[in-house]
Formats: sequence, structure tokens, C-alpha cells
Amino acid sequence: MRGALAVGLVFGMALRVNGQWTTPEPVLPFQDELAEVRITLSQEAEEALFHPDSVWSNYEHPATFVYVSELLVDTVEQVGFRLRGNTSRTAGKKSFKVSFDRFDEEAQWQGLDKLNLNGEHNDVSMMRARNVHAFFNDHGVPSSRASHVKLYINGTYRGLYTNVEHIDGEWLEQRIPNAHGNLWKCTYPANLLYNGPDGEDYQYTPGWSSTRVYELKTNEAADDYSALAGLIDALNNASDAELPCAVEDRFDVDAYLRAAAAEILVGHWDNYIGNQNNFYLYARMEDGRLTYVPYDVDNTLGVQWFGEWISQDPYNWTSENRPLYTRLMGVPLYRDLFTWHMRDLLGAGFTVEAFEARSSAWLAEALEAAQEDAFYPLDYGFDFEDFAASVSANYGQHIPYGIAPYVGGRAAMADLQLDPPAPHPGWVMGWTTGPVVDGVLQVEARVSGEAVTVEAWVSEDGGAGQTHPLSDPDADGLYQASIPVAGSVQAAVQVQAAFTDGAVRVSPCTPQTVWTAPADLGIRLNEVMPLNNSFLADAFGGYGDWVELTVVGDAPRYLGNHYLTNRLTEPQRWPLPNVTLDPGSHLLIWCDDDPEQGPLHAPFKLDAEGDDLYIMTMENGAPRVLDHTSWSAMPPNVSWARVPDGTGPWTACAATTDPPPTPDAPNEAANGLGVPPHPTAAPYPNPATRGSVVTFPNARSGAIRDLAGRVVGRIENGIWPVPDELPAGTYFAAWLDRSGHHMHAPLLMH
Repeated sequence: MRGALAVGLVFGMALRVNGQWTTPEPVLPFQDELAEVRITLSQEAEEALFHPDSVWSNYEHPATFVYVSELLVDTVEQVGFRLRGNTSRTAGKKSFKVSFDRFDEEAQWQGLDKLNLNGEHNDVSMMRARNVHAFFNDHGVPSSRASHVKLYINGTYRGLYTNVEHIDGEWLEQRIPNAHGNLWKCTYPANLLYNGPDGEDYQYTPGWSSTRVYELKTNEAADDYSALAGLIDALNNASDAELPCAVEDRFDVDAYLRAAAAEILVGHWDNYIGNQNNFYLYARMEDGRLTYVPYDVDNTLGVQWFGEWISQDPYNWTSENRPLYTRLMGVPLYRDLFTWHMRDLLGAGFTVEAFEARSSAWLAEALEAAQEDAFYPLDYGFDFEDFAASVSANYGQHIPYGIAPYVGGRAAMADLQLDPPAPHPGWVMGWTTGPVVDGVLQVEARVSGEAVTVEAWVSEDGGAGQTHPLSDPDADGLYQASIPVAGSVQAAVQVQAAFTDGAVRVSPCTPQTVWTAPADLGIRLNEVMPLNNSFLADAFGGYGDWVELTVVGDAPRYLGNHYLTNRLTEPQRWPLPNVTLDPGSHLLIWCDDDPEQGPLHAPFKLDAEGDDLYIMTMENGAPRVLDHTSWSAMPPNVSWARVPDGTGPWTACAATTDPPPTPDAPNEAANGLGVPPHPTAAPYPNPATRGSVVTFPNARSGAIRDLAGRVVGRIENGIWPVPDELPAGTYFAAWLDRSGHHMHAPLLMH
């Protein structure tokens, strides 16, 4: 797909933490260097791209992408290339989108699916958006990374562009753990007003658009809007007394108040508060809460098409009903938090010095590129002198303030308008990820302010409850506790934080219910092959990972109200088929990420190097485990199976073992061990003794498992030093020899 001349460095991902988000450092292609992007497409495609009739087309033309910098020259042969944006589509200087995954959905470049190349046609400085992204990322507000590039299309220089990171699933995965939740892109008129109680009430498309106002960008097949509907219902319909609990259990209030403070400071009027536009909502997997992400920040720092945003009252920034902002500003605690965040931003980074330093460096870097940009003057008559003066000078028209004058004026006005400085009022947001599968309850809480104590209150099986201290091991405000709950069936959990001013806050408002023991309905995971590359083909001729289910006991079981998942944080990942399974019968499911091939094809794959698999159910509104298994280092075409069928311990099964893999059939071993009756190669000594060294002839690497399937040792370069503490008994060795063959043998330990 790609031919590249790599120069200099291999790029790593150094990370810094901003609140709940982790922001990647500005490495390639977002480094402080004026790189070049060169796009080549056919003459016919170029003519179609710029034809007046194609202004609103999102057709992605096949193109070649070349990135040229001091650090790297890289070529991607097949990308999609199209216009993007709204007002810029009819502008003289247009904006573009590069899609690396257009012709191969797995394709990426530098970990990115897409790039946005923005012409910034209405910004005389062409650096307001980049400034705001940097300010947000540096001060705890999730945002895209950005850089400047020189853009060429078919050899013609199209000018200086801002290269802005696209917000999608890949963006999430680099910033937040378990990044598999729903992500909504919210555009005009996304006012979060109430349309009804159901998710379907928010799946509408306005007549002038081809996309929904609340457009789901991840997990589109499920199309589940219930979390969004629940938040909107709470914002609009909860009484003033009910509002804090109703919203806090569904939404990250504190993170939003910081984002709102930052947006108001930079004058982002084309946002949720000002124009019911340009934000994302993401539903986190670990606690189910939605969180707010601003984007499209070019109309900022003194760009004013209407209004006077430099002096607008931060507490009354809109006269319209924007419940996420207007109702929250009516809660005294939230107003205090908002005030603290805005004053913190004023002191930490919203300063003339900070914005002048960034802007001056970028200005010097881009001077020549801007001077040669023939498209820069087309829309508003900007000239090179305007660009050179844009940091400190007021341009006029729709840009009455230069960057530095705006920041200075807004900072001074905010300082006058805000409530007096006060200590942080204290905040806690707690959660536990359930259900429990190992007898240990994991409780976490994000705490800010001067906390005296942070504790988890846990009631097991309806008891009175006990408190357990949480600690902050990294001193970053993330408190944690591991609490044994073995022997209980269900727990109610709530975090309590006491602060130096005497305030005590709890989260969630309603204690969270967590199942701490599995339910036994007789539905079993029976056999799994997490790397099937030649053992068994499906009806379409594909070799996908597969899972076999069975039922034990006397009663048939309906599967359709249960779920299969390999993510504990996503318990309802895939509903099982509408099948009733008789006792002793089997159902084979393909985990091949090909759900379009039928109801027995799950929309995910398994990881042979190490993964978990769960059958889940929902009971009393909370997820509960029905069955679970895990594995590590499974070779190709080897299954992980219960022997005997449905009830026995887990063991690895290969073509040379007894039993071999048995899809759609019982797992019954002739010798009762599920290991080879005649080893294909003999480890020595066997039996072995603790503290000795076992040699595996011609072996490269492998694993030693006990009869429960747990890895107790590793074979490296043909040897295994036996631990002194290893119990006597029968073990199972599996290894890869130097000819590439998978070998297996039982191993007795004295």
C-alpha cells in the first residue's frame, strides 16, 4: 500500500494526563514544523472536485497522499480526498478531508484514519484554531491536535492550511481507557431540548442536511440513543431539587464546566451555548456517564460575526434556552465550580504572554508560506501585511480584535465579571466497573479540591454497609480501592468525600448496584478457538475465531435475552441469537467481525495472545456474569475447551491431543486429562522435580499450564526452570519447535 523513505526518528507516544483524558503529545504529523502535504489525483477527479455542482458533494476521489517533512517522507497510494466544511465549500480557499481508510477500512497513517485540512479562510491569522486547540489540550479540555502544513494538489500550491486531527474512534482510543462507547457529533440545531423519552426521538435529520443533528459516529449498527435521551430528559424535566442527582449520575458535570469556561474565554460562540452547534458527546464505558468535547474552533479569539463576545457575562452567555448550560448555572455548587475553573484558566494559561509566544513562533514559521498563498486574499481581501500583523493588530470587519488584544481584553473583563476568588468547593465523581468476576470489587473516584477523606460505602446483600478508604497512588486525583466481596451476591456502592470546609459529597447519588457472583442458568462457554486460520471454515469459506456454547442441567435455555462479549465494560456487546438450546446440545458462533454474514457471526474478533470471554445477562438493571473464561498465548488452530463437556476444567486441545478440537461436538477425553496420550516430543526429565530444569528438545517457546488452564511457567529457548513452590501434579506443556510445529505433552511433577 505504501512506499516510504523514513528519515531520522521512530515516533513514540509520550502522554500527559488532563483530568479524565490523556492527550497524546504533538508528534508527527502534529509537530512544530511546517511540513508539506501533496495530493495527486486524476485530472478528471480534480475537475469534478472543484466543479460548482460538486460544492456539497462528499464523494471521496481516489488520490495519492505524500507527506514531506524534515523527519519523514511518506506516501500512501490510495486515499479518499474530498471537500469538507460548511461556509468554506463556497469559499475561494476551500477545506479538504483526507481519508486513509476509504478503500481499506483497516488502513491508517500514523495511527490516523483521517486528516482535516482547513483553509481557515475567514481568519486573517490562520492560527486561531490551532491556538485554541493547544490551549484546550494544555489545560484539561479534550481537543484535537493541530499543526500547519503547505498543501499542494496536482503540483499546484493551494496555500497554508491547518492540519486538524479528526475526532473519531481512533481519537478516543488515544485519549481514554476502554474507548468503545457511543460518540455523538452534535451540530446545529443541537440544543439538547426535550423531544421525548426514547432514543428514537433524537435520531432526526433536518430538511437541509444529510446527517442527523445528533449523529452517532461509533457503534452505528446498534444505533442506541438511550444514554443521550436520558441526559436530555434529566436536563429538561428534573425539578431544581432533583437536577443535581439526575444529571451527575448521567454526565461528567465538572469536566463540562471546565470546558464551558474555556470556550467562553476564547469566545467560541459557534458552540453549544452560543449557536447550538459544534460539540461531541461521548458515553464512557467505565461509568456510563456522558462527557463533552468541543470542536471546530476557528470562530474564536476575536472573530465576531455578531455580538460582543469579549465582554459577554460568563454566567449569562446566551439569552436562549441551552439546558446543559442555563440549568447548570442555576445550581450554586456548579456556579462555584465554573467560577473556580475560569479563574484557574485565567491564571494558568489564558494570558497574553502565552498566546503571543505560540502565535509569534508559528507566524515566523509560516511567513513565507503565507506570502506565497494565492488563495489567502480571495474571500476577504486579506494581504500579507495583514497576516504579519494579525497577532497584535485589530483587522476590523468581522475580526475587530487581534489575538493578543482579544485575550487581554477578555481576561480583564472576566476578572471583573466573575464572583470573588474562593477555594475549590470540592467535587467527587465515583464509580465501580461491574459485574465482579474475581471476588474483588474495584472502586474508583475522581476527586478535586482539598479532600480530608475519600471512602467507599459498600453494602453486601442488603446489609448495613461498611466504609473502605480509597487512596490516590499517583497523586493525580484518581482515588482507588480493591475491596474483597467473595461470598456475596450483590453489592450497593457509593463514594463519599469529606472536604476541609466541612462539605461531604457523595457519588453516584443513587448507590450503584453491582453483581458480585455469577448466575447459574446452565448456559456454558464450552470451547473457544481464538486463532482459527486453517482448522474450520465457515459457510462463506472464511477461517474466523469461533466459540461453542452448550447447556448443562435438565432444562432447555433460551439464549436471546443474554449477551456475548470480550469486554467487561461492554456487557451488552452482542445479543446472542434467538435460539433455544437443549441440554447437551451445542451452538457454534463465529467471532469474525462479519455480522452481515448472519445471526451466528459476532461483530468482534478474539485475541489469541490473551483475552476474556463472557456470557452476560441483565438482572435488575445491572449486568451479571453467566459464564467466563480467559486464556493467553494460544497457538493457531488450538482450542480452549472444557473437558469433560460443559463442566470440566479448561484445557488446550490440538490435533495431537485427546480430545482434539471438537466444534459442535462434546469435549470428551479418552484418558480423562485432555492431553496427548502419546507425546510428540519428550521433555526431560519427566516426571520432573521442583527446582529442576526441564529441557524441551528443539523447542523455541511455549507455556506450561495446570489442569485448570492457568499458565504456571514459560518455555524459553527449550528450557523451563521449575519454580520451587510449584505443587506436585499433572501439567500440560505446549510449545513451538524450531520447524514451526506445535508440540504438546503432559508433564508430571513430583
